[in-house]
Amino acid sequence: MSKLYLGDSVYVDNDGYSITLTDRAGTEPANIIRLRGHIMEAVIAYWRAMEGERKRAKPTEPMGPEMFAKVMKSCFDTYDTEEGHAEADDLMCNVLESLGYQDGVAVFRQAGKWYA
Repeated sequence: MSKLYLGDSVYVDNDGYSITLTDRAGTEPANIIRLRGHIMEAVIAYWRAMEGERKRAKPTEPMGPEMFAKVMKSCFDTYDTEEGHAEADDLMCNVLESLGYQDGVAVFRQAGKWYA
């Protein structure tokens, strides 16, 4: 499998023994992280635990308009337009959920997406 862009300037590759994360597509990345099986399992376990905590967390108050605009702009500070749209979708869904619109957001999240 060849190098794959994950988003946020992060690329993944593998050498058959470990997964390698880099922050540049060129031949000389600024940062390299190699994850062998046991470390990858620990990362996945951490992610699952964090995801569970996030689902149980109750937002204290909705995001304000200024912060929303700032975070929305950051969604498109990427070279991958599709990834930016996916991040923007998540942001809008999170804000709507914090306002009590969980049912409508659930419908949106289940709908097919196509960005082109």
